Amino acid sequence: MSVLDLYGSQLADLTKVEIGDDVEEIDLTENRLKAIDERIVKLEGLKKISFRKNLLGNVEALEDMKSAGVLVEMVLYDNLIKRLPSLHNFKVATKVDFSYNKIRSMELVAKVSDSVEELYLASNKISEIESIEHLSRLTLLELGCNRIRNMERVQALGNLKELWLGKNKIEEVSGLATLTNLTKLSIQNNRLTKIDGLATLANLEELYLSFNGLTKIEGLESLTSLTILDLASNQIKEMEGLETLVKLEDLWLDNNKIKQVQGVETLGELRTLYLEGNPVKREEYRSKVIKWLPKLEKLDMEDLKL
Repeated sequence: MSVLDLYGSQLADLTKVEIGDDVEEIDLTENRLKAIDERIVKLEGLKKISFRKNLLGNVEALEDMKSAGVLVEMVLYDNLIKRLPSLHNFKVATKVDFSYNKIRSMELVAKVSDSVEELYLASNKISEIESIEHLSRLTLLELGCNRIRNMERVQALGNLKELWLGKNKIEEVSGLATLTNLTKLSIQNNRLTKIDGLATLANLEELYLSFNGLTKIEGLESLTSLTILDLASNQIKEMEGLETLVKLEDLWLDNNKIKQVQGVETLGELRTLYLEGNPVKREEYRSKVIKWLPKLEKLDMEDLKL
């Protein structure tokens, strides 16, 4: 396999670079490219391309790529792109990454091939989830750091395993009832005041809800596959509703309003527990939790197994 690796070369263009007709992978990460070289567009056997960290604005040239029938991975992370190109011809593409750009609308996701399994649009200016209903093979959707208020339209993505929605403006959990294959869910740093709408996610293993306005631990009873639960930096007053989460290994409850440590006695698999930044004093709970949790390896910043 022929690979062209120009990672970190800081090139403004590729005029002095030889690009063989047999190239299958190109890495142009950390250059200063403002346009896509015509020779790349004409390559017929290209399977992976990365323009990560460049200065690309208009990427419509991608629509004419001769390798559309064989390309599996396209990364344009961290550029100046305002508009998604039409990618419906990329029939075997599985990974598409347009994170850290200036995209305001998901409307043209409608022209992304339904072969895509991983779609990354983090850190753009997107305010609405739309045009995703045809992406039936999608297993990962990354929409963190946008301006999204409503998440309901994710309900069409029945094969989704990972959903990342951190740092948006979401006030209510919705649209997840049909996503029974979900294993990782992040709605960190939003505007949630209640844990709701998660009851059907029996396969969920990791749940991240830190930096919201949650006041109570609730609605988690059926999530018995959870191994990681992050509820840090909320307004939670009591440790409750955790008893059934017997597979839990990591529990983050730091920086809340907890006055008494309780309700973790059944969590025999717990390895990591963070409680610092709560009204309850560490000397009041340290000996208790060590006695309750024989597998505990880390309590706050202390390594117990050293």
